Amino acid sequence: MMSIFIENPYLIEHRASDDPFLTIEEIEYSTQSFEEFLQESKRGSRFLKVAQKYALEAINFLHLFTPENKPEILKYLGYVLDINLAFEKLLHQDSITLHLEGFEPIEVPQSEEDRKENTMNELFYWYYTLGFATLLRREESINYLKNIDVSTLEIPKSLHYGDIMFKFWKFYWLNDTEKALKIIKPAVELFNQEKVSLEEISPAVAKFMGCGNQSKIPKIYKGLALLWQYEYALLEAFAKEDEKLFNQALEKYLLNYQIYWASDSYQEGDPNYYDRQGHIVFKALFPCVFAKQKSMKIEVESDFIPRWLIEGDFSMNTQPEKEEITEMIIPILSPESLKLLSPTSPYKLPPEITQIEVNEEIKDKGQILTATLFSYYLENEQQKPYKVENIKIQLTSINKSKKLYTFENMEPFMVIWSEKAQHFPKNMKIIIKQENVKVVS
Repeated sequence: MMSIFIENPYLIEHRASDDPFLTIEEIEYSTQSFEEFLQESKRGSRFLKVAQKYALEAINFLHLFTPENKPEILKYLGYVLDINLAFEKLLHQDSITLHLEGFEPIEVPQSEEDRKENTMNELFYWYYTLGFATLLRREESINYLKNIDVSTLEIPKSLHYGDIMFKFWKFYWLNDTEKALKIIKPAVELFNQEKVSLEEISPAVAKFMGCGNQSKIPKIYKGLALLWQYEYALLEAFAKEDEKLFNQALEKYLLNYQIYWASDSYQEGDPNYYDRQGHIVFKALFPCVFAKQKSMKIEVESDFIPRWLIEGDFSMNTQPEKEEITEMIIPILSPESLKLLSPTSPYKLPPEITQIEVNEEIKDKGQILTATLFSYYLENEQQKPYKVENIKIQLTSINKSKKLYTFENMEPFMVIWSEKAQHFPKNMKIIIKQENVKVVS
C-alpha cells in the first residue's frame, strides 16, 4: 500500500483565514482556563474535569498553530495523563493529592454524586489513561494500569458504540483476543452490510445506534455512523495484526472524519458550532501507537494523527541551529499570485516561519512592515530553507510574557519549489519568537 496524506481541512479554511473561531489567542485562553479550573478543583473533582477539557483544547490549538512546539504539547499531554490517573484513583478513594509539573500540590475532594458518575465510566478512564500513557511512553503509568484487574471494571449494559469498544479493549488487554474479536464482529458485519451516509442510514444501523424512529434521527448520528463503521474495522484489524486492513480502515476512518467534521451534520446545523478538540483524533491515534508497538507499519500520514507522536519522536531539535542558517546560502523565491497549480492540488501552508527580517524597529500593534520571511520545504524528509522578500506584514499582537509576536501578511501570494507550491493566504497569522525577528537596514 502506498503512503497517503490526509489533511485537516481547518488548516486551510481556518488557520489561514481571518476566522473568529481560530486565532492564536485560543492557546492563551485555553491555558489560562486550564489553570483557573485546576485551582477550582480544590472544591471538587467536577472542576478537574473542566480543567482537563481545557488542557485537551490547549493541545489541539498548540498542534494547530505551533506544531513545532513539542515541549508545550508534551507538557499538556502529561497534564491530561496525570488528571486521568487521578480520576482512575478517585474511583477507590474520597480524595487525592494531585501533583502536576509547575504547580503546587492540589488536594482534590470527591462528592458521592461525582463518585457515582465516575464509576459508570471507569473502563473509559482506564482505556484513555492507558492510551495517553502509551503515547507518552510513561512505563511506570503503563505498568500501573496493566496491573489493574480490568475484569472487574464496570461496563454499561447496553449494545451501543462505547460498550462494544470498551468491551473489546477489556478482553484484548486480558489477552483474550478471540473474545475481543467475537465482541466486535457483529458490529463490523452490520456496517459492512448496511447503507451509511451523511444523508441516510439504514433501519438496522439506526436501531444499533439507539434511534428507534428513523424519521427523527439526529444529523449527528448519521455522521457518527460514517466513523463507527471504520473504527470497528480498525480495531478488528489491529487485533488480527493485519497491517494491510489496518491501514485501509485507518485511511477510510480519517477520510470520513475529514468529511464529517467539516459538515453541518457534525455542527447540527449550527454555523457557529466549532469543535475545539478536533485537530488531533485520539480515537485513531491510540490504535496507531498500539500498532506501532507491535511493529505494524503505519502507511497513513495525517495532521489528525501526528507522526512524531506515533513514533515517540520527542526530540526538540527540529530545525538547524541559527549559526548554520546564517552561514548557508538561502535561495530567494519570488512571490506569485495565489492559485492552485492543478484542480487536484490542495492549498499547502508553509510548515512554519523560522525567521523574519524587517526594515525598521518593532514599535506597537498595527505597525506595517516590509519583511523577508524565512521558511522551508521538506524534501526527502530534509528541510530545504528558502526566503521570500518584500512582503508587507502587520503586527497584530505582542505577547510580552511568552515573548511572541503575531503578524499577518497583508496580501495573498505563493512560492513554488520543484513544481510544488506553498501558499500564504491573506491575513495568515504568523506566530514567532521575538528573538527570531531581526531588524536589517
